[in-house]
Amino acid sequence: MHAAWKKSGDTPLEAVYRHAAGLLAYARGNIDESIAFLEKAAEFYEGFWYQYSLARACMESGRSEKTIQVLEKVIGRYGEHRLDNPIASVKAHYLLGLAYEQKGAQGKAIEQYERFLDIWKDADPDLDEVPDARRRLALLREKQI
Repeated sequence: MHAAWKKSGDTPLEAVYRHAAGLLAYARGNIDESIAFLEKAAEFYEGFWYQYSLARACMESGRSEKTIQVLEKVIGRYGEHRLDNPIASVKAHYLLGLAYEQKGAQGKAIEQYERFLDIWKDADPDLDEVPDARRRLALLREKQI
């Protein structure tokens, strides 16, 4: 069994099914249903994409504390699963910034937006998150003055 797979009642195939069902529910706008599937999949598999998918759905539903918990756990780990998802790996900093901002942790939000923008500075400028992160960062910096 791969190191990222946890031992539980599920099998790897069931975890894959739950993750896929969670992504479909998310795409359809059924966020609570999505979270239910993604939580079960993420309990079984600690891989980056499973955790990021859960964090994204949690943020969509306003669960910033859960988003922070999930992303803080995976954002510092680099492995094959995170490297296989380079765009999501960078967007995780933006998502974590949103969660910190929602929670009122302005300093941590600033750090994550800066990290996101620093990594993305030479990449596609038309990514939706880039202008939003710049705007949010500017507003947070103004509040600090």
